[in-house]
Amino acid sequence: MYKMIFLLWFLLLLPLAVGAQPTDSKDSVTTLKLGDSTFAVPFGCQAISPYQIKCADYELVWLYFPHEQVNAVLENTLSGMGKNLPNFTKKKVDAFLFGSKCEGYKIHFTKDTQNIHQLIAYGPLGKYSVVVQVVLYHEINTNADLPEFARRILALTL
Repeated sequence: MYKMIFLLWFLLLLPLAVGAQPTDSKDSVTTLKLGDSTFAVPFGCQAISPYQIKCADYELVWLYFPHEQVNAVLENTLSGMGKNLPNFTKKKVDAFLFGSKCEGYKIHFTKDTQNIHQLIAYGPLGKYSVVVQVVLYHEINTNADLPEFARRILALTL
């Protein structure tokens, strides 16, 4: 369980890693799969892996967990982030994954004087639960604040 908590915490912070590079061109990822949906890597974005893209103004990552573990892992991860990140705030919100209501958080913290905002939505997706995270450098108040590609997957309201 603790390894999973560390892994989630690491992956939630991974988009902020300086110098994150896409996979080698010979192994480059051209399609992304989330649940039963397949997407082309959006124009102007790079696939860091089959479950993470980095674009000029946002990053998007998702992870799968067994249904019975997702809540505990996420709560422990967010607790750890709160203890280690400056100006950390979290607000529980209703969110939507592929149009189905789920739980979520709006997260804010600072890194190197930069404001980092995240929307994390999580819930069942087939036989697993998924945690989807979008990382932005501006506040997220409405669906319009989310990048177009991210809006195909998650939303604050329908």
